[in-house]
Amino acid sequence: MRVPFRTHPPDLHRPSDTPSWRPELLAVVGVGPVTAARILTVWSHPGRFASQAHFASIAGASPVPIGSGQSLAWRLNYGGDRQLNSALHTIALTRKRHDQRTKDYITKRTTDGKTPRAIDRLLKRYIAREIFKLLEHGPTHAISGTHDHQLPAAA
Repeated sequence: MRVPFRTHPPDLHRPSDTPSWRPELLAVVGVGPVTAARILTVWSHPGRFASQAHFASIAGASPVPIGSGQSLAWRLNYGGDRQLNSALHTIALTRKRHDQRTKDYITKRTTDGKTPRAIDRLLKRYIAREIFKLLEHGPTHAISGTHDHQLPAAA
């Protein structure tokens, strides 16, 4: 059996090729059609994840304590779905470049003494929480559609 050869890639900017299943996901700052498709592939249906912490764990955006003796630090969970983690990373990069709220948050955390890796960890967890709320409860409970909310104070 021969597989047909596609002469051109799909146009992900056409409304027919964007995720029509949950169009409110495209309203989130930093989420495009490909990123939304990656998220929806993992999410699949309401109730799949017991909590936003479970979703963050699958996304590889949950904090994991590290340290020895009396020191305690945090790092991102290395496990989970790599495609979902890649989607969160893409959203975080887009927000770092184009979202003024995120730029202000990064500046504030840098002056507080947080390292760039710690800031990335905080941003990814925040994005995972925001997307979980949107997918699980709908756009009325999500905070991403409006730009008047504050990023979290600390993790």
